[in-house]
Amino acid sequence: MRASLTPTVLVAVLFAGSLFAGCVEGRRWDRYSREDHRCDPILQRMDYDRDKISEIEPTGRHRDALQWYRDDFDNARRDLDRCRYGS
Repeated sequence: MRASLTPTVLVAVLFAGSLFAGCVEGRRWDRYSREDHRCDPILQRMDYDRDKISEIEPTGRHRDALQWYRDDFDNARRDLDRCRYGS
């Protein structure tokens, strides 16, 4: 009895799509960072917040700190929009 190739093809297509989406997303951020470095501190702040959220979230502890990092990440996103496009 032969196994169907459908699941293998589906996995290959999903994997290729995720790689393509990652390249497109990375290219969008690279374009901004090459043009203007004024917003780099905000991007670094967002990276730091994202790292702290992923560090705290799985443990379920330090709920106040987790909420603070989430709020700061949202504020940084607004600051980034203001930095790029003006207010």
